[in-house]
Amino acid sequence: MSKRRYGIQENNIATEFQDDCLLKKDHIKLFSSQLESAIEKKENNENIMQAVINIYIIHILFHIEFRTSLGLGFIYFAIIEGICLIGMFINLIKNIFQYKLEYINIRNTINALAILIGIGIFIIELIFPYTNTYLIFKLGSIYRFIPLLTFKNKYRIDKQKQRRFSVLPFRTNSERLINILRFLRTLDFISKDMTIDSQLEWAIRIICNQTLYNFEFISENKEQDELINWALSIRPSANHISQRISENSMIDLEGELPVEIKQSLKSVDKIGFNVFELKKASENNELTTICSYLLSKYDIFKAEGFNKDKFTSFIRIIQAGYYQNPYHNSTHAADVTQAYHVYIEDFNIKNIFNLTTFDIACCLISSSIHDFQHPGLNNSFLMNSSHDLAILYNDMSVLESHHVAASFAIIKDKNNNFLENLSSDVYRKYRSVIISIVLATDFAKHFKVISKLKLICKELDIEKNKEFMLKIFMHAADVSNSTRKWELYYNWAQLVLEEFFSQGDKEKALGIPISPLCDRSTVNFAKSQIGFIDLFIIPVFSILTEVCPRFNKALKNVQANRDKLNRMLEDEEDERKCVQDVLIVSKG
Repeated sequence: MSKRRYGIQENNIATEFQDDCLLKKDHIKLFSSQLESAIEKKENNENIMQAVINIYIIHILFHIEFRTSLGLGFIYFAIIEGICLIGMFINLIKNIFQYKLEYINIRNTINALAILIGIGIFIIELIFPYTNTYLIFKLGSIYRFIPLLTFKNKYRIDKQKQRRFSVLPFRTNSERLINILRFLRTLDFISKDMTIDSQLEWAIRIICNQTLYNFEFISENKEQDELINWALSIRPSANHISQRISENSMIDLEGELPVEIKQSLKSVDKIGFNVFELKKASENNELTTICSYLLSKYDIFKAEGFNKDKFTSFIRIIQAGYYQNPYHNSTHAADVTQAYHVYIEDFNIKNIFNLTTFDIACCLISSSIHDFQHPGLNNSFLMNSSHDLAILYNDMSVLESHHVAASFAIIKDKNNNFLENLSSDVYRKYRSVIISIVLATDFAKHFKVISKLKLICKELDIEKNKEFMLKIFMHAADVSNSTRKWELYYNWAQLVLEEFFSQGDKEKALGIPISPLCDRSTVNFAKSQIGFIDLFIIPVFSILTEVCPRFNKALKNVQANRDKLNRMLEDEEDERKCVQDVLIVSKG
């Protein structure tokens, strides 16, 4: 088994706590009560020590003035000094025992000597009360200011630490969290437990390094390694391959829809919808048809003030701008748009997340443009070949950035600007949300996004993370092929492999290493699909099922498709064994 790390990531905290008691509710309650008690105790101790120091300061201010006039009465006054010094000494010993060598430094050593000498002077004056004319008294009077200076210096340093960043007009949540974790490490019962203390130190380092959502993946076999390399766009370089935009014929969607289209849209609300039937009924205008239909269904044109005629012009240009790739084409865009509609309507995210018509419009528009002008080659191909798009977008989410930028360039044309009636603030909000949703389809972000999704679903209120969840649903819709019924899924799986193999053929012709999943001579259909389902699909849709139980419909289809793939793989293995047996017999 090979262990591969992507980003800086330490071992999981939960796996290092072997004691089951930490995971039990009673022990968690006990831990919480101990923590509250320790915090309260520490605060009380700090308040007491501050009071002791204040009393000591007051004593010093009046010591020289009243030393002579008080006579023997000074003994009672000096007892106050003794109590203060003893209190400081006890606190010093306690810190040394608690923090051991960590507490020993120059400043603390000076403090310790100051306290000890102060106690010595106090004892001498108590034994020889009439030595006020002697040198020891004069030195004692002066020396009393030394502990005061050391403690004032310590107080000043502590205040500087607290105010180091006070010039900033804000305090971040991460800063507050780090301060809490550092405070926890000072507590007695935590500092004595090396396991907990080391995990708190790890947590502080993770937050400081901003690697909270970095992930660690342990690959178990070669096939999984290949899938990971594909997902993260790890591939060799290649030369620029250009593609030509084909112009599709258009149909007029104004007025009553043809009977054939109506028939194909009957199951548009269900996961079993067949986009290929719509493609045939609409004469290759499936994207234009479904987008216009769904926006009308949700009454978005009226509710959001879209110009319907200009939207029709816009979506027709978008459809024409999808290249004739085997997989990344206008049919895929229509399929993803319909999948997102299913999540909104049938899977009930509309009610769970209180989606407005603004939210729904952003989701459907993003789905329709999310692969606009896709060349049928992945990001890494473009980056490693120094493609113009990779240069333009600085190797960051190259295709995804182009999809959304090219789409908004079309909207900028007044003949296609269906958002022209919106205020500038609303337009900017539309633009911001659509950009973020489309960029979420970059598969290189998959593992980090799922890491964040797991944390949100376990620890936070998911309803407060609506914008993030809209991006997750976009990502899920983009890879939703295996959540369809077998016939549809099998068709899509063949198409995506055909596109991968086409890229592999180009790489082979160029004499460069073939990318993961792109070598038609080595990739096994069933095995690669099972790996993809296990590694990407099941984890995502399992979490979404916890958030929205109706996603279980999609998960059931995934499992059924996986079972068929597994049987296909077993049949291939049996056939291979039979061929081997025949060869052995023929040789014998």
